[in-house]
Amino acid sequence: MLIGFQTISMFMGAEEKVEWKNLAIVDVAEEKYLHWIDNIPWVSVQEAVNYVVNMPLYLFLFCFGILCFLISALTPKR
Repeated sequence: MLIGFQTISMFMGAEEKVEWKNLAIVDVAEEKYLHWIDNIPWVSVQEAVNYVVNMPLYLFLFCFGILCFLISALTPKR
């Protein structure tokens, strides 16, 4: 999955070389695509989204996986 994000980053034309340990969403998507974060009216939500976008991608994917696991475990089976 991380290789896919690095490939997307290369195709989108990231100016600097992306490193494995510092790969974040900001590195994959250019800043012009993330300006909507500055328009969020609530400062606390804006800071939280900024934190998520700048956190290491492996940590983001790990937390997202745990969230999906918890949602799956807490929803009733049909």
